[in-house]
Amino acid sequence: MVPFTEFLTELFKRHDVHIPIDLTRIETEKPIDKYSLIHSEGQRNKRKLEEGASEQPSIGILALQKAIANLRLDFDTRMTLCEEQFGHLEEQSGRHTTLFQGIKGMLISMQAKEDDEEEEDD
Repeated sequence: MVPFTEFLTELFKRHDVHIPIDLTRIETEKPIDKYSLIHSEGQRNKRKLEEGASEQPSIGILALQKAIANLRLDFDTRMTLCEEQFGHLEEQSGRHTTLFQGIKGMLISMQAKEDDEEEEDD
């Protein structure tokens, strides 16, 4: 037995996992041909797809399509609301910018008056 196999066996015993003894000692009679395995799997998958394509959509697919349509509608509604909120925020931002520019202009003119008064006093 390989040390790793012994380790796994011991680990399984500690956790009360039963492994059939034959499972650990089975040896293949001949090497497995990977190409034929992949090829037969591919053929099986192809047949399943062809069978599925010829059948009418099942109720599960119709329910899924309906759920997707509902999600799309919900997403569109939320996006519209977000766009409206964004437009409102842009509008507010524009008003605030105008207000700040006005205040900045007032501060500059007040500073200029103070500078003029200081020059006159000197």
